[in-house]
Amino acid sequence: MSYYYTYYLAYKTKDDKIYPLGPFDYKGKYRYVLSISRSFASDLHDEFWSIKEEMITDELMNAFESHYYLDEHEDHKKQLLENMKTLKWCALKDLPKGSYIKKGYFLIEDISSYEKNEDTWDLFYDRLTPTEYTLRFENEIKFGPPKPYKDCDGYDITPHSVADYAYYAYPDCACAEYEAFILRQAAEMLNEYNDIPDDAEVVVIDSEG
Repeated sequence: MSYYYTYYLAYKTKDDKIYPLGPFDYKGKYRYVLSISRSFASDLHDEFWSIKEEMITDELMNAFESHYYLDEHEDHKKQLLENMKTLKWCALKDLPKGSYIKKGYFLIEDISSYEKNEDTWDLFYDRLTPTEYTLRFENEIKFGPPKPYKDCDGYDITPHSVADYAYYAYPDCACAEYEAFILRQAAEMLNEYNDIPDDAEVVVIDSEG
């Protein structure tokens, strides 16, 4: 069964009340900014805190109402509130701030595969920093490339030589920094059109399931 991390933008006032920020579609429905399957998501969701009942405003409840199945024979507000207690939140400013452009020395075969398919799946796990590359390069000049050896199961292992690596940079769209970048871009756009209180801060809502 699919499991998704779905992120919405909102804002939190000084008294810890959360209100929806957007975006909204032409029918006024609250829309997410980012929704990612657990199979491809980063660990960004680990940065979030459980939302407290007292933080949930009527405006936020109204925005999420159409996102949940509510039994028409039960108290809608009570059902909605119980569903929304599973939400999490994090201040936008607290999301990872590093670059999603990854740089370093990577295997040439990985670089070639990425250039051909533009897919990072199962690539770029073998990476050397510039310092590591320099040290290994100097070591190979003195002692030659690494020698083959047998592992504990008796299989022959041939370590990569520095000749197998090249300096490269690529966009890692499966990292937390990339997801945070998308959320910040959307928030910046919405801030141009939505006035929020001066003492409020933009937050991200995480809905999982």
